[in-house]
Amino acid sequence: MFFVLTLLFACSSSHQDFVPKINDKVLADDSKNEISIITYNIQALWEKEDEKVKSLAKYLNDSKFDFVTMQEVFDEDNRDSLVKNLDHSFYTSLVPRVDYDCFPSSISQDAGLFLASRYPVIDLSIYSLGENTEFTNGAIHHMLPKFVSISFDFLANKSVTGSLFQINDTTKMFLFTTHLQLFSSEYHKASQVIQIRSFITDAVSKVVENNIVNSPTNLIVLLTGDFNYNAYDENDIEILKNFLGNPRDLHQEFNGEAHEYTKILEWIDLYGRFDYIFAYDRIGSVPMRKVHINSINVTDIIDNEEESVSDHFAIIASLKID
Repeated sequence: MFFVLTLLFACSSSHQDFVPKINDKVLADDSKNEISIITYNIQALWEKEDEKVKSLAKYLNDSKFDFVTMQEVFDEDNRDSLVKNLDHSFYTSLVPRVDYDCFPSSISQDAGLFLASRYPVIDLSIYSLGENTEFTNGAIHHMLPKFVSISFDFLANKSVTGSLFQINDTTKMFLFTTHLQLFSSEYHKASQVIQIRSFITDAVSKVVENNIVNSPTNLIVLLTGDFNYNAYDENDIEILKNFLGNPRDLHQEFNGEAHEYTKILEWIDLYGRFDYIFAYDRIGSVPMRKVHINSINVTDIIDNEEESVSDHFAIIASLKID
């Protein structure tokens, strides 16, 4: 087991020392067409201490991110606590869960995906977006194939979900998030990524065809989540971006060669960034609305006891709409 973990995830022994910022915030200015976003794997595989969840909700309320995407929100009590403690006067749009299936399709876990925003969500369930598209809470989602592996991660319903938000009179944003399976074959991981790309491409095409957006150049398309591909492994990132259709990895674009890890396990020499905010400047040959980066970085979200809420760090960003 130790050998497998080391083989799959170990980075170079010359990894850079990294101390993440603590409960960092980003500022976005509406008057300058700026938006803020966070993506965070909260590691709620089983019930997490409620004080940690409340600390997370307080951080989100204080930071007032325009868009929140989270993964591994598996536990019902933790999910309910997040919904209860988020500031509903600010976070007016919530997609707390997309997968309501039970045994045997999920075996034991749902998809664990969670979205929140202060912008109004457009209910896509009234439109025909294809037979492989499912609807929950106005959002769309698609189940990804499973693969039995050495970790219990395959028990979760790995999915991709997307919500369409109205930013202003002309601009909309299609925000997607996902969490790929840990410890599966390269073929299986690639098949999951290819399905995500197909799902995004089909959704954007249908939104344009149904005149839900008047022009693709008024549509921002972002993809976030935990992909279990290491951004600091040249082979991993090349495979991931190629299969996704070559979106921009905003963290890498802004930080260049600087390594900011979102997952550190010193006992197996694991130092990697497996979490991403991707932006699509085009889907196929069709141009989308572009975003520019004001700031993007990794932060450790801690509770009142100064303990990390998760085994991951979050990625937060301030973006400017072109």
